[in-house]
Amino acid sequence: MGRTILKRIKLAKRHKIFTNCFGTSLYIVGILNKDRFVSRVWDYEPEIEKLARLDKPELGSLVIFRKGTGKGRYIDHMALVLSVNPTRVIQRELDGHSIGEKNIERVIRDYDILETEYRRPSIPFR
Repeated sequence: MGRTILKRIKLAKRHKIFTNCFGTSLYIVGILNKDRFVSRVWDYEPEIEKLARLDKPELGSLVIFRKGTGKGRYIDHMALVLSVNPTRVIQRELDGHSIGEKNIERVIRDYDILETEYRRPSIPFR
């Protein structure tokens, strides 16, 4: 099993069964042991909360994209930071099979995101 973010990204790219951005992102940062479809991402919020919160993106950090406000606030999408300047992320695409890179501003616009949150994974990037 991959012990770094980069090794887990490589393994996830080879994974061809249907999954989603939540399962892939949680796998890459080490919360899940395998890349799989996650329908109830809120079940993993306690594990996500254990990851150090960051004020700005870092290489390999988990990006949590939220929508809603107050009690209606929820996680809409997840990705990982691949570069900082400009900030590019890697994410499981909507088709559930491919993994792609995008500028974070495009993701925010495409998903109509209200809030981004960055978390430092407990495993190293390289």
